[in-house]
Amino acid sequence: MSMYLKRIPAIYQWLLLALVPLAGFVVYTMLVVNDSLAALTVQQEQWLLQRPLARFDCVVYQWKYLGEAPVSLVLLLMVCVVCLLLKYRLRFAFALLLLFGTGIGVEVLGKQYIAQPVPAAFGTGMAALGCPQIWRVSHLRLIPLSLGVASVAPDAPSFRVAEKQAAASAVLSIDGSNDDSYFGYTGYPSGHSYRWMLIGLVALWLTWRQVRKRFLRRLLMLVFLALSFAGGFGQFYIGAHLFTDMIGGYLLGAFLACCAIAVLCATETLNRWTRHDPCDLSVLSIAENSDTLLPEKL
Repeated sequence: MSMYLKRIPAIYQWLLLALVPLAGFVVYTMLVVNDSLAALTVQQEQWLLQRPLARFDCVVYQWKYLGEAPVSLVLLLMVCVVCLLLKYRLRFAFALLLLFGTGIGVEVLGKQYIAQPVPAAFGTGMAALGCPQIWRVSHLRLIPLSLGVASVAPDAPSFRVAEKQAAASAVLSIDGSNDDSYFGYTGYPSGHSYRWMLIGLVALWLTWRQVRKRFLRRLLMLVFLALSFAGGFGQFYIGAHLFTDMIGGYLLGAFLACCAIAVLCATETLNRWTRHDPCDLSVLSIAENSDTLLPEKL
């Protein structure tokens, strides 16, 4: 079986791999639409509401702007510029932008037609998680806050803490998901999750293919992998998205990233160890063992 897979061109290997998150996204979306995950979602949100409010919530709130569509588009264009400098063909940039637009289209359709039952009691509680005191921060202090200096943010108001605790301790029943105590939450899938996953995985793959210094390569790959998941998790952490939204965004982003890597394989002319059979998934072990045979440079 492994010998047969090695004979498949690298582009088709990645396209076949893309079918895995695509199938996961379709199945997961069907479960969300059928409210099969409603009870689990309520439990997860109630567990999240039990966390204490901290000043660091405002830092995460500020970081969410990095995952907005306009900023993500700028980051994506930066990735395209890097690819052009690495001698990838120009058509990769058009394909990557097309995949980015496809993700936005899926996000818009999902948020229009998919509504998840969420207890009305969670409304004020989830709002308290997203730094409700941000309006008290001056514009000048937003700069250090965006850089991760949480000490410049004020403490959360006491009434917001009380609202969060009341929502966390509320006794809820999924059997009443059709009455007035529930409302339809439209946030599936999470756009932040899919955009960070798409950009992060593509950057991770480019690092693996092009950076020759082993320590730097592994460090950058770890950073990009963490960013791939942190962008979506941050939205869940501050109550801007449900757990189901985050998982759906991850699956969608992983599918688009695999498609983007397949296009990268088709447009690659140089890499860090060989020009033969670019992007073949079977050369990972060869690449790692060849570091001693290659000059240590970027």
